[in-house]
Amino acid sequence: MEKDYPTLENYDKSLFKIRGKYLDKYTGSDKHVDIPLGINCINSNAFSDCKTVESVTIPDGVIVIMAWAFSGCGVKHITLPSGVQELWEGAFYRCRSLESIDIPDSVKIVHDRAFSGCTALKSVMFPRGAVTVSAHSFEGCTALTSVTLPSGVEGIEEYAFKGCKSLVDINIPDGIYGIDGHAFEGCKSLDIAIPNGLKSIEEYSFKGCAIKNLVIPDSVNYLYAHAFENCKALTSVVIPKNIVEIPEYAFNGCIKLESVKFVGVPFSIEARAFGGCGKLVDITVPKGVDVEKTAFEGCKMLKGEPFETIKKPLPTDIDKGARPDGRGLKLHVHSEINCSDKPKVVDLYGKAGTCLFNNSNIRIERFVQRVNGEQGVEIYVNEGYDGSRYATLFPGSSYLYSYTTVTITGPTDWEEDDSSDLMNLVLVKE
Repeated sequence: MEKDYPTLENYDKSLFKIRGKYLDKYTGSDKHVDIPLGINCINSNAFSDCKTVESVTIPDGVIVIMAWAFSGCGVKHITLPSGVQELWEGAFYRCRSLESIDIPDSVKIVHDRAFSGCTALKSVMFPRGAVTVSAHSFEGCTALTSVTLPSGVEGIEEYAFKGCKSLVDINIPDGIYGIDGHAFEGCKSLDIAIPNGLKSIEEYSFKGCAIKNLVIPDSVNYLYAHAFENCKALTSVVIPKNIVEIPEYAFNGCIKLESVKFVGVPFSIEARAFGGCGKLVDITVPKGVDVEKTAFEGCKMLKGEPFETIKKPLPTDIDKGARPDGRGLKLHVHSEINCSDKPKVVDLYGKAGTCLFNNSNIRIERFVQRVNGEQGVEIYVNEGYDGSRYATLFPGSSYLYSYTTVTITGPTDWEEDDSSDLMNLVLVKE
């Protein structure tokens, strides 16, 4: 016997607020709800926060599900009729019990945050007519393991799958034009191949993914900061000739990365682009590349130029050994303005105003280190007569400014009281 569905002529007015063909609000508390026949739009917030509702029958004739229509609802499964064309923003946002949904091919647009926060959702098959995966669509869907995209999809917008930590299977079709920033950030189970046709890889787009062997296709012209940061399973990378800049933090924290191949010659490798890649042994940086001094910081297995000048991590805290020998510097300060003043020997660790001598105010701005490991210091001298100057000193060198001469005479033991005032240690390439 066919079920007798409610219609616009005989529906229970104590359960639904209906205006024309718009369902404005469900006001009941049933576990299962049959929406009356004749409705063509489920309006914004119609079922929002209806925690008792576990299933809903949506009749043929419904064309649009408006923004936040089912947000926070307790529904476990949804079957959309073949006439539905749009799911508006947040339509099923934070439906934490939603395990599955059937999306018909009639749906052309799934708007931002449509399924964001659906932490029980396990798989999704996108309709054949969809051309875009909108921003934040599945962000935080922590149980999502499988996504099927149609061949016509042209773009995956920002944060679309961010935090989908269980995602292991998604087919990204060749010909897709864009994967926006943060799209797959935090998908720590996902080993994915970058599709042909992609023009750029945006910032943070694959941060924290489980990619093992990365071959960036020739179609990619731009790589942005943090794109593959903390991909801790990554072992090899091939970078095409069209990418001329390796941006900051692009592969930072890829602790298993061993091999990087440049097909072309990039003109620059930016700050910490390969920072912390402690197993990196197979990489040749072509001559003429502008390498930022921290680009290979922490790549302890690399040898030769340019790595010897930039590979060592430089701590910025004396408690962690800002100077490798754990010491400050001993300075000899002499002023010619008053010959009765005896030269002064002071110990400096970077503490502002440590040395006040006659009318001179001398402080360490930061410790510096030559490529050969020799430690020095950048000082600030305020003479009081002719203004102030900065200078870099190494052991045995002197600096004369106006009436004041400063000479490094040797290292000195540091005291824990001074540790909070130490400035950054900087590598000096000469």
